Amino acid sequence: MSQTQSDAQRLFNIFPGSDLAFGRTTVGDNTNAKGKTDSKSWLIHRPVTVDDFQSHIEGSEGIGLPPINSENKVRWGAIDVDVYQGIDLKKLQTQITENTLPLVLCRSKSGGPHIFLFVREWIDAAVMISMMQSFAGFLGFGDSEIFPKQAKLLRNEGSQDFGSWINLPYFGGTVNMRYAHDEQGAAITTIMEFEAFVKSRQIMPNEMPDLIAPKGKESDSVLPDGPPCLNRILAKPVTENRNEILSNLCVYAKKRWPDEWETKVVEVNNKFDPPLPKREVDNLVKSYKKTDYRYKCSREPLCRHCDASACKKAKYGIEGSEDEKMPDSRSLTMIATDPPIWYLSINIGVDDSARISLTTEELQTPRLYQRRCMEELQVMPPIPKGPEWQERITSLMKNCTVVEIPKGMSPTDQFIEVLKQFLESRSEEPVIEDILRGMPFLGDEGWSFRMSDVTQFLQNQRFTLLKYREYAEILRGLGATSKRRHIGTQFISVFTMPPIKEDI
Repeated sequence: MSQTQSDAQRLFNIFPGSDLAFGRTTVGDNTNAKGKTDSKSWLIHRPVTVDDFQSHIEGSEGIGLPPINSENKVRWGAIDVDVYQGIDLKKLQTQITENTLPLVLCRSKSGGPHIFLFVREWIDAAVMISMMQSFAGFLGFGDSEIFPKQAKLLRNEGSQDFGSWINLPYFGGTVNMRYAHDEQGAAITTIMEFEAFVKSRQIMPNEMPDLIAPKGKESDSVLPDGPPCLNRILAKPVTENRNEILSNLCVYAKKRWPDEWETKVVEVNNKFDPPLPKREVDNLVKSYKKTDYRYKCSREPLCRHCDASACKKAKYGIEGSEDEKMPDSRSLTMIATDPPIWYLSINIGVDDSARISLTTEELQTPRLYQRRCMEELQVMPPIPKGPEWQERITSLMKNCTVVEIPKGMSPTDQFIEVLKQFLESRSEEPVIEDILRGMPFLGDEGWSFRMSDVTQFLQNQRFTLLKYREYAEILRGLGATSKRRHIGTQFISVFTMPPIKEDI
């Protein structure tokens, strides 16, 4: 076995993940306005192999891997910081080292940070998500993407839901710029050294509760039982974003001191350097007297220090407000089919995460989003206001993972192929009554069949990539129409459709 093959095996062992699929990524030569390198990604519908890691190390095709497996377990998690310029990785590593965090910092393909946590045993994905959210908030990256993005894969989507993937380090082996940093911030240039470093940082699951983000580094006495983000911000001198911070402080103060919250807000403002002008504070207090606002978690600077899981457990955190009963949208994935399929990962409780599939129209429309939550999660969130929903989805779109599907591999393409098989099952001497026996009929009008027979055929073929409601949409796109007609002595609903073009 060569050294390169040995390195491939090492990476394979370091990153156990999805047993269903993995991502392929090709890297372009251009960067966007944010500094992110252009790339194209697509899904491979099989488990990753050592040979795939070999190609990764050789620099021919990069691997992106979902941490979550089919049992909703993980051995590692990651923070993908969506900032590619202006971050000093050595300074970040110093922060990790000084706080004795068991994290492994890697340079991404665009030069930004990928921060990994490795555990020695398989744990629930939900536990890893909570942990990584805490670390992200502590490091000032609370608005970054967390992997795994899903606590549970969608079972009713069959093999379509594989989880979201993150691109792995050491693409191109030791000659590329995607490498890990050691405790001093120096590059770890060999995969053998990387393996040893990861093993030295791995933790046991029972150690995780004590690591939830270095609570001792902030003073909980600043805002007892308050949001972690505000405690982290107010533990240091505040010179920026004072109006935004004071607005959120009003929310906390009204929760904790309902009879004297105005005085408490003024006291905190006087500690700012410099304080906000009295007129601004008076206007802010006047506004909050009229309306009970909620924390502005998605805005600066709170979003950078967000620890949603811990905040929901805090007595005066986000949990308990009527407005906060709406599921918290965490990430968005688009499967580039025609039409596209959207996966929205959301938190529906302190420790509960879920994932729902949406059409483009459902993603656009708050009321339709509410309906999908009711159908898939048995949760009825309040209908968000249009501007609020637009702001939320716009934010998610900035970090949306786009999964390219090769021609012929999309759920729609595969549905059409199975449909063709169904149509080929017609009798050798067709008569219209064949429809009553569960077979298609080809006549002057084209194909005629019952939808129930198509559905049964799909089930027999174990086709689970789409939902029933999507079948009719595809059929209409193929020119199918539905009508009631007499066949024999029966009056039934029948789909009629022209022959399928060969180039489809």
